Amino acid sequence: MPPVLTSPDPLDLLDFFEAEPVEETGEGFWAYEIDDTSGLRMRLGVDEIAGSAQIDLSLAKRHLAMISYEGLEAIRLLNGALFLDFKLRGSKSGLEIRVKPVISIRWYTLEV
Repeated sequence: MPPVLTSPDPLDLLDFFEAEPVEETGEGFWAYEIDDTSGLRMRLGVDEIAGSAQIDLSLAKRHLAMISYEGLEAIRLLNGALFLDFKLRGSKSGLEIRVKPVISIRWYTLEV
């Protein structure tokens, strides 16, 4: 049986994104979209059962990047940022998302 994913309360996510999810299946999948003042749009989709997350970035309706990662263990809010923690095949990775004043995304991976 896979480990249970820890995740913030939906009301805390609502507060962070200042919007309702754009997609929510009720089966562990949810997605939020947010635009910043520069015209950058980020869509974050999380599948809690599969333990995966995907970010899509676009600017002025032009797709820039899609990043997908598996091994999601935890999602947490801390100091105005959303953190996603991953562990997969001997490495730990993290994703830090900030949405104010503009969208900021940082990925990192450490070998363990």
